[in-house]
Amino acid sequence: MGSGIVEGAIRRNIHAGQVIRLRASGKPFEVDRIESTGIVLLFGAKRTPTRLRWEWLEGTVPFLRERGSAPIGGTYTVEAEADTLDAYLKHFINRATANWVAALLEESGVVVVEQGTRLTVRLAEGSDLPPGVSEDFDGDIHVPADSARAPRTEPAPASLGDAEDSMASKGQHDDYGRDNEFSTKSVPAPKIEPGVTSQGDVENLMEAESGPVSFSDGAHRDALLKRRIKFVVEKGAMARLFKRGTHAQLQAELSRRLRPSAIAALNSRGEFDQWLYTLIQSDCWEPYSRNGLAEDRWAYFAKLINILVYEIVVNRELFCEPDWRRVQRWLHLPLDSTVFGRLRELDPSFPVSVTLRGMTRENYHKAQEVARSLAEHYQIPTIWFDDAWSS
Repeated sequence: MGSGIVEGAIRRNIHAGQVIRLRASGKPFEVDRIESTGIVLLFGAKRTPTRLRWEWLEGTVPFLRERGSAPIGGTYTVEAEADTLDAYLKHFINRATANWVAALLEESGVVVVEQGTRLTVRLAEGSDLPPGVSEDFDGDIHVPADSARAPRTEPAPASLGDAEDSMASKGQHDDYGRDNEFSTKSVPAPKIEPGVTSQGDVENLMEAESGPVSFSDGAHRDALLKRRIKFVVEKGAMARLFKRGTHAQLQAELSRRLRPSAIAALNSRGEFDQWLYTLIQSDCWEPYSRNGLAEDRWAYFAKLINILVYEIVVNRELFCEPDWRRVQRWLHLPLDSTVFGRLRELDPSFPVSVTLRGMTRENYHKAQEVARSLAEHYQIPTIWFDDAWSS
């Protein structure tokens, strides 16, 4: 049986060890592991493990689809405010988890959290469609009837949950508890978040969305990613390499494919190489190819992708320092005639006949292997050659 909408989005965009921050307070929590039955999160200073089952999370889709949007809520009592995400979740787990679930689903690209007089949550455009189904799909999408209202099955943990109940009994709340002091009116502020999971998310990445602009951290990171892509694609020499009139669509495709979280989830050079080769090999680049993919794939598209990957991982707003230190020696060298000349100077065995246009996978692989071998000789990351040779 295939995964549901939410499970699929989480598996594509979230990985074990990932740190996510709460919207209101910025406090971090960590993803402990992703299992066949659900996801385990670590909350608070004591890193209290809390398991959320897939069927509970899948039920948020029909819950929000029915209402359009809902306040997050999040009281630390058994009773919950009606028609809030907190109330929905307390049908399953007898503790306050709504704020953490909202942050998790937003990071996965399933929902958008909006800041008005209080925090509300709504489905991201297209996120209630199965992967690969466009928004003009006419068929019915079926969600199990019991997914939105299942019996409570998990008791409150003895540690963090008890402390939260104690706080509630004294009238105290943490950063998210302050939501309950606000008016029920909300002022939606649509925004674009990282984590592309569907056709609707692709459209979010294009600048056609109407409504107020959001200045959240997630919207800023996404705008920053699009800005870097736009700068590289539209740079004079690079722009001439791709089909005229397709640059905006190419930028949207790159924004969808080059997600910082996907790169950060890779655990070895082998995994990185497989991810990169698969991406370059994809036929999604055909509409933007000026000379045909046989000529352009391992030449111009490979160069473009490698430049953008480097732009992403060196940017500390998009990629954290520990992940950068882990991946920097895996990066491929963007290839061009200057690089070929320099490689021949350092290694006379490098083929003189290699040119960029029409490059094959075999020649691309050979050039990268020579560059890596030379980098190991000089005890530097391969990508450092790009900095040295482009100056």
